[in-house]
Amino acid sequence: MQMGKNLGEAVQGVRGVSLISNGVSSSQPVIHGMYGERILILNNGVRHKSQQWGQGHAPEIALAQAGRVTILKGAESVRYGADALGGVIIVEQASLPYTQEGIKGSTTLYGTTNGLAYGLSGKLEKGMGPHLAWRVLSDYSNSGDKRTAQYLLNNTGQRQWSMLGQLGWRSTALEAELLISSLQEKEGTYFGAQMGNVDLLKERIEMGRPPQDVITPFTRKIDYGYHTTSHSLAKLKMGYTPNNRHRFEGMIAYQLNLRNEYHLRRNKLSHVPESALVLQNVEGEFLWHYTANKHLEVESGILGTFTDNYNKPGTGVVPMIPNYVQGGWGVYTITKYHTDMWGVEIGIRGDGQRTEAVGIDYDGQNYGGIEHQNNLTYSIGGYAEIANGLTLRSQIGSAWRAPHVSELYSNGLDMERGIYMIGNKDLKSERVFKWVASLSYLNSWLHADIEGYLQWVNNYIYQEPTKAYRTLVSGTYPLFAIKQTSAALHGVDAEVTVYPLLWLSYTISSGMIWANEQSTGRYLPYMPPFHIREEIKGEWEVLGGRHKASISLHHKFVAEQKRFDPDTDLIKFAPPAYHLVGLNVGFTQGGIAKNSDIIYRLSIENLFNKEYKEYTNLARYYAHDLGMNIQFSISYNF
Repeated sequence: MQMGKNLGEAVQGVRGVSLISNGVSSSQPVIHGMYGERILILNNGVRHKSQQWGQGHAPEIALAQAGRVTILKGAESVRYGADALGGVIIVEQASLPYTQEGIKGSTTLYGTTNGLAYGLSGKLEKGMGPHLAWRVLSDYSNSGDKRTAQYLLNNTGQRQWSMLGQLGWRSTALEAELLISSLQEKEGTYFGAQMGNVDLLKERIEMGRPPQDVITPFTRKIDYGYHTTSHSLAKLKMGYTPNNRHRFEGMIAYQLNLRNEYHLRRNKLSHVPESALVLQNVEGEFLWHYTANKHLEVESGILGTFTDNYNKPGTGVVPMIPNYVQGGWGVYTITKYHTDMWGVEIGIRGDGQRTEAVGIDYDGQNYGGIEHQNNLTYSIGGYAEIANGLTLRSQIGSAWRAPHVSELYSNGLDMERGIYMIGNKDLKSERVFKWVASLSYLNSWLHADIEGYLQWVNNYIYQEPTKAYRTLVSGTYPLFAIKQTSAALHGVDAEVTVYPLLWLSYTISSGMIWANEQSTGRYLPYMPPFHIREEIKGEWEVLGGRHKASISLHHKFVAEQKRFDPDTDLIKFAPPAYHLVGLNVGFTQGGIAKNSDIIYRLSIENLFNKEYKEYTNLARYYAHDLGMNIQFSISYNF
């Protein structure tokens, strides 16, 4: 996995997955048009909770620690609950190396030209006989001001440090694993999104970029405004397999999320955060897997979770969201029957949630309340091999989610996106009915997939500009409101990979989504436009297999978004279409020592330094997207 990327950037190349960005380095994945609180992120088996602060917050996950990333795009709410309305992203470690002899590990050093970033990561792991194993990982990255094709983006530096430790024990029937991780981050907020008054803000949005005379030279210094985040996790997982038919799993986890936001303030108070959030969560899960025979499997489980979020006092600013506590439970069962040629899966789930929020508004009045939500979720799916290498899959399901506290009660500055957000306390629960169907063909030289989906969403929750503005000490910002409507989202994704030679492959993929209000046909905002991705890749062995080399050239075309409502956007036109080209080169030098190698990687993004804007990046109101970036990394595996 490429160093220096966040979670959204790492998965956006997957068919059916795109990106919505909130600035230079803050982005979230979009699956079949769904994003934000509708996408569940499982970080080492635990629900990542800091996303409940709002859609402007990117997931605090260090991809340098990830052993693998899996994306589930169907109606996965039966297994994973209401937060998986749009899909699931699973970030997890590889299995512990119980049978491995000696200490194994790796270290990677990388640097980039855009932002003059550098980073270092390392991993050590060891099996200690058949019953005990451990693993430790750590990484650090540092970057300065990023730049577009033509100008610098001041105050966009970033610092990140993370660590992870695992310890596992197993016997014939029992196993236990302890995992502890921590991530600390500091990131600047682009100066161009902070204007002194409404006229200056409108002028900046009209220009779409900062004037040349306000751009300062490159620096690594992170000035006001900026934010710091911390994500800590502890998890204990146990398993019991008494025989080849039954398996029981239990997990309990605790996570602590901290976020402080700093702005330039009067009276020498800039060092005092304007927002200081603390979110704690305890989660427990118990699963039972039953294998009746080689065709029939049953999985059942129960989940309990408790979240406590509060705002630290003493900031001198009314918090953007209130204090709240939230408790939830879920129980589900899934039955699977499969043969060599076809299979079917049926699942049902019940969930309950209680949320109590208490806050004080700008007028000193109490607000909040208690919300109770109970609902059922179901899904029916199956597959059939209708010809040699040709497989048809289909899934139908209904799911729901309750509005998050940030959607109900937000009233404050969303720092990363440079917008002022107003919630809607009258929101109702979303209910979605989704159908997904796909057709896949696979042979020795061709792999083709096409996937279509239909989603009808009652009480769809979304954000939209109001054409009003709010002025604070730190600047003037556009006012966004949370709204709700009944929506229809449908689309198609396709991907074809051809292998004309054993060492050569060509892949082309494309996706299109339509998202409309059901009653009026009006377009919903911030949906990804039509796009095409291409990659031609060659891989071959050198000197009889002792070394390996690879090279790939990739191209991305993004069309101008025609399917949006210009009357509700801050500007009446979408960014023009654009093409981006990139290059990746790799060389693996084997034979350095026994079971070790050195991997050299060179990647160039935006090879021709194209100046462009992405419709789904809210920072497009103030600046262009990033220009050319050259990254070189060297990894030693032993």
